[in-house]
Amino acid sequence: MLLSKKTLEIREYTAGEQLNEGYIKLNSNENPYQPSPLVFNALKDINKLNFYPSPKSDALRHELGKLNDFVEDDIFVGNGSDEILGLAFLTYYNQKDKDIIFPDVTYSFYPVWADLYDINYRTIAQNSDFSINPQDYFNLDNCQGIIIANPNAPTTLEMAYEDIESIVVNNQDKVIIIDEAYADFGTYYCTALAKKYQNVLIVRTFSKGWSLAGIRCGYAMGSRVLIEGLNKIRDCFNSYSVDRLTQAAAIAAVKDRDYMHVCIQKVIATRERISSELRKRGYTVPQSKTNFLFITKDGFDARSVYQSLKEQKILIRHFNLPKIKNYLRITIGTDEQMDMLLDALNTIV
Repeated sequence: MLLSKKTLEIREYTAGEQLNEGYIKLNSNENPYQPSPLVFNALKDINKLNFYPSPKSDALRHELGKLNDFVEDDIFVGNGSDEILGLAFLTYYNQKDKDIIFPDVTYSFYPVWADLYDINYRTIAQNSDFSINPQDYFNLDNCQGIIIANPNAPTTLEMAYEDIESIVVNNQDKVIIIDEAYADFGTYYCTALAKKYQNVLIVRTFSKGWSLAGIRCGYAMGSRVLIEGLNKIRDCFNSYSVDRLTQAAAIAAVKDRDYMHVCIQKVIATRERISSELRKRGYTVPQSKTNFLFITKDGFDARSVYQSLKEQKILIRHFNLPKIKNYLRITIGTDEQMDMLLDALNTIV
């Protein structure tokens, strides 16, 4: 047998279809707007590609420290937030030990990492509207850690800051990972929790708000012990995981945060307009704090709608999973793209 038992048995994460040519691509939560012009200028000036990059992305951590008012030595940079999350599972949670816990409808990569590393996990059901009850995460038995995506994917919902802190306060002996992949489109960040509590790790990405999905860069903020642990485990895999091009692009983006905020406001304005239009048409649309919508409708056949839109060269995301198999996840594109989506839905539904 050429493959390990783990390879044969594990169910891998399935990414959104990457069919770019001729399609309106609303299935991977990418930002429809190009990154800052400073990014392209920075990439033109790249040299020294014959040398390894900074192992810990020192210059980028410096800029991120200024951006977040955070000690740069307490920041970790990785090859996308997915790499950081995968390393975090291995860094903080023991194999075949107590459970890690996360909501039952959330980022579908969490159970993949748990299975890959033989980490026991269990999920907690959300309310019928997909909101999370913080009290469900108090006084947990047989638990070694908690993962909360805020705002949550794919449900689009944001928890109240006080509710997240209450979960932290009631679990100070466990590492709590707060996945803020979509927080740029929400109403607040949890940075203060990472400063206040040693057991909190904040994970973010450049893929969404910064329009840099193509470079694969993310970062984490937390106490010194959490960051040192991540560095140790990362160096067991690859000491140079973030290349020179990626570091230069991310630095340039951070230096032009005003441009990023303008793009985010465009996305939010479109999100609110399309949410209103869909509700007028009878769709159920939770109050999104992300750059995507999560929709359903009475009498809806989400799978067939997904297929019909694909035939019209519009890609969205359908999850054939319990509780959400009749929902569709739709990334916010440009106003023109979203109007085309509305027109297509009008002909299908």
